[in-house]
Amino acid sequence: MTTDIDRMVADLARDPGPGMTPGARALLDEITATATPVAAPAPTRRLRLPRLVLPVVVALVTALVTFAGGPSPAQALEIERQGAFFTITVIDAYADPGQYQEQLSRAGIRLAIQLKAAPVSRVGQIVVPDARIFRATGVPSGADGRITAIAAWPDCGRAGCPIGLRVPVDYRGGGVILLGRPARPGERYETLAPIDDPGEPLFRMPYARRSVSAVEAMLREKGVVFFSYTTSQGPKPDVPGSWYVHAGVLTSSDTALLRVSRAI
Repeated sequence: MTTDIDRMVADLARDPGPGMTPGARALLDEITATATPVAAPAPTRRLRLPRLVLPVVVALVTALVTFAGGPSPAQALEIERQGAFFTITVIDAYADPGQYQEQLSRAGIRLAIQLKAAPVSRVGQIVVPDARIFRATGVPSGADGRITAIAAWPDCGRAGCPIGLRVPVDYRGGGVILLGRPARPGERYETLAPIDDPGEPLFRMPYARRSVSAVEAMLREKGVVFFSYTTSQGPKPDVPGSWYVHAGVLTSSDTALLRVSRAI
């Protein structure tokens, strides 16, 4: 199946921190204008107002700045040291990659993480398993098992699967790890999965060497309603329903790419 997918793919061509809001600035200007010293009083009378106003001004300014700053930005990752490993759990799978990198750097972890839209069976997995691709992109292959996903289908079930990595504390290899994340509605997947993988529409439903019409009907029952096609000669905009399907992958939650031919 991996060879089929490879062939199909080949055919497809710091937050600046708290500050003062404009409203807070205007209020401060009004307060300080009110607190402007008045003309010198007669010698027999002492004006104590400035001594009383100044602490009030300071207290109000402090409250305004604190309110304007709001709470600290939410963390995109949760990083915990557990023995000889860091456990890195993704809290916000849609955060700016810079947030991940900032937290990893502060923890002393020489690694970058990128989240890629993925089908169900690839959520939580390291989504570039081919060693040749790792070498081409500089991504560590993890062939020695030192860097692993903390959970992946089918081990944790469809809902609530954590996304993250276990990284040795002494890891110094650098590189980028790509992790599958749930796709937004209609979002195109950035990694592919066979349509019969665990968790995918045709899991445990034999479809190879069945007609295009039959396979499309099976997929429509599972919510996959758009189709594209590729053959040994390359992509085709449309094919007869009597042709045969040999392999298929999901390119989004409702779209499948089918590898077809005229004969079985």
